[in-house]
Amino acid sequence: MMDAQMHETDQTENEKRAADVVRAARRTRRRAMAAATALVGLAASACGLSASGSTPSLPTSTVPIDLDVFITNVIGAPPSRQKLMDDMVSRHPGIKLNLTEIGGSADADRKLLTAAAAGSVPDVFYQHEANMGTFVAAGIPRELDSLATRDKKLIDLGDFNPGASLTYTWQGKLYGLCHQYEPNVLYYNKNSLQSAGLQDPIELDRRGMWTLAKFEEYLKALTRGAGESARYGMTDIGNGTNLREQSFWLWGYNGDIFSKDGKECTFNTPDALKAWDSLTGYRIKEWVPSTEVVASWNLPAFGTLRDGKVAFRNSNRGLAYQLADSPGGSYGTVPIPIMPNGKQTCRAGGNSYAVAQASKKVDGAWQVCAYLATRGADVLTAEGALFPNRKSVMKRDIWLKQLLPWEDAKVYEKVAGTVRTLFTPPGGLRIDPLTAEAYRKVVNREASAVVAFDDAKRRGDAILREYIK
Repeated sequence: MMDAQMHETDQTENEKRAADVVRAARRTRRRAMAAATALVGLAASACGLSASGSTPSLPTSTVPIDLDVFITNVIGAPPSRQKLMDDMVSRHPGIKLNLTEIGGSADADRKLLTAAAAGSVPDVFYQHEANMGTFVAAGIPRELDSLATRDKKLIDLGDFNPGASLTYTWQGKLYGLCHQYEPNVLYYNKNSLQSAGLQDPIELDRRGMWTLAKFEEYLKALTRGAGESARYGMTDIGNGTNLREQSFWLWGYNGDIFSKDGKECTFNTPDALKAWDSLTGYRIKEWVPSTEVVASWNLPAFGTLRDGKVAFRNSNRGLAYQLADSPGGSYGTVPIPIMPNGKQTCRAGGNSYAVAQASKKVDGAWQVCAYLATRGADVLTAEGALFPNRKSVMKRDIWLKQLLPWEDAKVYEKVAGTVRTLFTPPGGLRIDPLTAEAYRKVVNREASAVVAFDDAKRRGDAILREYIK
């Protein structure tokens, strides 16, 4: 993900553009809410729902049906994505799949809300964890609990890894089936650590000695040189702009991002501010390269690690294929350090697929949605493009045999068991720019963390109130 922070000379123009985007999003959402409300009544009869909300059994008709599907193009390399689409089409011969590729969370937000406003939501669609709350508030996806209960042989929700379903559950109802489940770990360049005379962190972790204090010692020792020869401890967590990726750092200080009911921002509490002081302090101490420095390298995400520009990178496994052609044994994985609260709570990002509330072809849409969460996810896992979203897959060869030589299955198993989920409430995606701006002000010493994040909280709460009914 590209860091949204720009050169100072571009700040004013970018802020104007951002304001225009926000205003447009507000107008689009209002139209989407009106359209979605009207569609709910139609969907109940079109989907064959009874007054009690029960769902009919799978159809026995062999008449082909057409389904519109929005599928993401941000997971894995293009050949892996093509294998997924080819396999999906071959496994549903009775369904004509009209596939439209869309990008990540921002693109999904824009296109799904626009489609809802026009009354043309696809039958099945991709939704990032950051979108789901907004989409549910607009009435776009339908609940899936009744379908999962009916078709237990089609999908076993109990097999999904911890948090995989909770991420897409709102007010007790499931609105998406997890496709991508990505616990974040620290990837590191072993050569960089060895040249600095540092012990392999996985050995420290096995002895319970991989603490935040030790990690900071490493960051300091690994930061050296200047100009073209400069080397840094790690890259910014979440690029300094992604609140969801930064969440686990706040959790490690007993802070949080949102209140449990999703109605208030809590990233400015005293505990959360300690976490922000820690993260922004790494930038101020220059253990972490600035956005401008990273941009000047012109490298892919894991290229900074591969080229030794940074020693650590906190990331999910979705981009590990960028290291596939590197020498075996040059890299390693380790969980996040033991944080001040004594825990190593891992953040898992990801996305899901959903069935549209307005779809008139619920049974077919449900089959495709379930495919993407099971067999479809497995296709990408076998290609090295996804972390397993289900516990059973973590024990199978499609996962174990495609791990790169330096990857440790036990590390991945450990982090999968320490996952905590972050449900992004309706409108949450619009709060990222606010905390990114606060982060920028602190690292540039334009404001203290208290002042910057208090202001972000005030504006974030105003956004959340727009979605509270």
